[in-house]
Amino acid sequence: MFTLVVGGSASGKSAYAESLILASPYRPRYYVAAMEPFDGECRARIQRHRRMRAEKEFETVERYTNLTSLRLPERGSALLECLSNLTANELYSPAGAGTEAGALAAVTEGVEALLAQCKDLVVVSGEVFTGGDRYAGDTDVYLRVLSAANRALAQGKVHYTSNFGLMDLRQAIADKLKRENSIDYKASEVLVTVGLSEAVFAVLATILEEGDEILVPDPGWLNYVNVPDLLGAVPVPYLLREESGY
Repeated sequence: MFTLVVGGSASGKSAYAESLILASPYRPRYYVAAMEPFDGECRARIQRHRRMRAEKEFETVERYTNLTSLRLPERGSALLECLSNLTANELYSPAGAGTEAGALAAVTEGVEALLAQCKDLVVVSGEVFTGGDRYAGDTDVYLRVLSAANRALAQGKVHYTSNFGLMDLRQAIADKLKRENSIDYKASEVLVTVGLSEAVFAVLATILEEGDEILVPDPGWLNYVNVPDLLGAVPVPYLLREESGY
């Protein structure tokens, strides 16, 4: 189960999130801490919190950036505190993503990777724009990233998508094909791939049988030969001439 807890400073959000994990039947119980220590006071506070959490049977894991690389020893329950710190770290820490788009991807993909390792995951985050919507410079960038992360997690965009692609994207592609190319496809008939190699393989695997011959241009892209070979088909090259404009 995934739960996002959002609240203002001193609102009790951390205590509430902790109560959810304490009520979870799943062990081990992990506390993923994202506050990066910058001075002795921060380090002392972190040590004090670690001792307090140990009394509640939490295993504390410090992770300031690159949450996707974190590997928990066992599947259990986890509390991530907090998304606000993690976002700031990805934006401004030397080890962070450094850009607005990169930070957003690092945070949301990191939560997705963590969720895949948990039976229960609770994420704490801060309220955004409650004091208005006009901020200067880096503060505005930070709040935009955090608000986008909150919105994505609240909408449940922390799970693996369909192998066919997001339905909203497939519908947009179908709309584009009808509007600009006069080709009428349903969204359910659209397949989104991560690149041309996957697309070519999917198409040729659909239409070719073992022993089929397929015409391929020469010179041409090597995968026009490699994919049919892999499928047991026979690529038959035809020559493209420079003098005739290929």
